[in-house]
Amino acid sequence: MSTANISRMQSVILVQNLPDCKRHELEELCKPFGEILGTMVMGNDGFVQFVCEDQAEDAIEALDMSTFKSNVLAVRNAYWESVYVPPTKKKRVEEDMPEEVQAEGVHQEQEEDMEIG
Repeated sequence: MSTANISRMQSVILVQNLPDCKRHELEELCKPFGEILGTMVMGNDGFVQFVCEDQAEDAIEALDMSTFKSNVLAVRNAYWESVYVPPTKKKRVEEDMPEEVQAEGVHQEQEEDMEIG
């Protein structure tokens, strides 16, 4: 098993390049693809946790490169590293990350309450 698979959050998607929106709007956007356990919005990124991986994959296929409120979205599986990493720990975490994850620049410098179950 590769390191990338270990760190992947199986039923959670990362929605990047979000316009200004609330969690309930992100949930409404993703609802057609399955049952949602929780959502979180951090700046221009959002996280959506589905009940199962198949639902998350359906959402990724349908929403990646789609337009929401005039923004083209980038949607993919979330990784543990894509959730907030304090700046003091960022360098150490990046050193332990697979190269493909480092290259994507998935870290956030902002933290808000998280409702992912």
